[in-house]
Amino acid sequence: MNCNERVPSLLPSLMRAASHDDATIATRTATAVYYLDLIASRRWFSFEHHILRDGDSKLKQLAQVIASVPDFHGMSLLHAIVRHRPPLSILSRVIEMHPEMVDAEDSFGRTALHVAASTNDISAIQFLAAIGPQSCVVQDIDEKTPLHILCDTSAILFEGDDRRKRPPTFEMVMALLSPNMNSVVIEDSNEANALEYAILSKCDVKTVKALQEATRTIMKRRSEQTSTSNNNMKKFSRRVTS
Repeated sequence: MNCNERVPSLLPSLMRAASHDDATIATRTATAVYYLDLIASRRWFSFEHHILRDGDSKLKQLAQVIASVPDFHGMSLLHAIVRHRPPLSILSRVIEMHPEMVDAEDSFGRTALHVAASTNDISAIQFLAAIGPQSCVVQDIDEKTPLHILCDTSAILFEGDDRRKRPPTFEMVMALLSPNMNSVVIEDSNEANALEYAILSKCDVKTVKALQEATRTIMKRRSEQTSTSNNNMKKFSRRVTS
């Protein structure tokens, strides 16, 4: 099922902003258009050469421009980069400069890990989940975690993107389950969990079984915790009334 809220195509939105009456703002935004085009066309060598080589100043300027454009709905530069499946060297360098972007949410409540999940980029998924495990259980405006997005091949976060042709692999799913298994039992606004989406998306048997096993583990753990809590309450009540 498609996500209800999508971010519009980035370059057209930024090009409109480049026509700003203020010459300084227009020039800065026009430069950002060029840099974003490098990202969108995956010219990573040029991106690294023009932005990352000279330290943080250009990267920070680009991040500020993206943050200032209303059509981007509060997305960070990391959201924009992850959408286009960057090399791990680029991803790690950007995060090294701006670690706060790992937890940053856009106005739809989505982190960069949500975006990575929508691309089936195993390297980005593994890296972001490992350094920011808390993002694995973040729910967006549709109450979807990155695991929901990953397992639902019809989930589209950006206008102009197509439905993924292949379901996620076992390795992708485990990359999101390993840091925080609780995400497997979280339901979205459609009252569906990741396992249900995985079945609808025709994930392979190994992947579905892994989600089933994770679900049983979490439910058993919660049942045991509830039982322990009830027993403790009974013991407390007996002490109070004796």
